[in-house]
Amino acid sequence: MVSLLLIISFLLHITLIMAVYHLYQQLQLSKRSKDQELEILFADFLKEIRIENERLQSQLINESPSKNEGKKEEMTLTKNRSITNKAEHYKENNFFNLLQEEKNDQLLETSIESKIFSMYNQGQSIDDIAKTLNRGKTEVALILKLHSNKAENT
Repeated sequence: MVSLLLIISFLLHITLIMAVYHLYQQLQLSKRSKDQELEILFADFLKEIRIENERLQSQLINESPSKNEGKKEEMTLTKNRSITNKAEHYKENNFFNLLQEEKNDQLLETSIESKIFSMYNQGQSIDDIAKTLNRGKTEVALILKLHSNKAENT
């Protein structure tokens, strides 16, 4: 009688080990598929950025030289102003202002994401959000996808 119980117990243990191993394999497969989805999403995002950059380059090449010179002068003036402003901050050794500027920059980045989430929660489509915020469709989709993946993992 004891030997029969030992055999049944042994068979149950083998069955359970096989079931755990099968579940482990399914978990690994699902992780791989999520990684592949993210890679595809990033690749699409990079393609869209390349297309936008090529379009911008073609627009810059097609503009007249006089417009480019005026814009270059404006850009150098603004760069020089920003450099002198930063130099003044460093001369004064006022690190508090620099920290405040960094916080403001971070708030701007966060506010774009929060706008995307709030507009998406209001029922607007990704295309509408991208047009409203002057962002790429892929960028908006990427932010929403990463947020949903983060929410699923927690």
